[in-house]
Amino acid sequence: MIVTVLAQTVWNGWAELGRMVAVGTLAYLSALILLRLAGQQALAKMTAYGLLVAIALGSVLATALLSPQVRLDKAVGAFALLLGLQRLIAWTSMRSQMGERPRE
Repeated sequence: MIVTVLAQTVWNGWAELGRMVAVGTLAYLSALILLRLAGQQALAKMTAYGLLVAIALGSVLATALLSPQVRLDKAVGAFALLLGLQRLIAWTSMRSQMGERPRE
């Protein structure tokens, strides 16, 4: 009994391993493409918000890799959403700083 439970904990078969490799590869490539489309500034400046986005992207990638309930399209959508929000925040921040007048 204990040996069976331990064996299932360590090895669940080739199907799960194949899914992890396929989804992991596709999710990683999707993240690279989306980061490339987002531009160099997406994660270049490690502000507090940039760090938050990097951690969230890593969490999405890990969840897509390890959870069979999360489909690849949902993970790619989450990547795009996070990077889009990051881009929007950076744009509004830049616009608000441009509108400020220097103090005398």
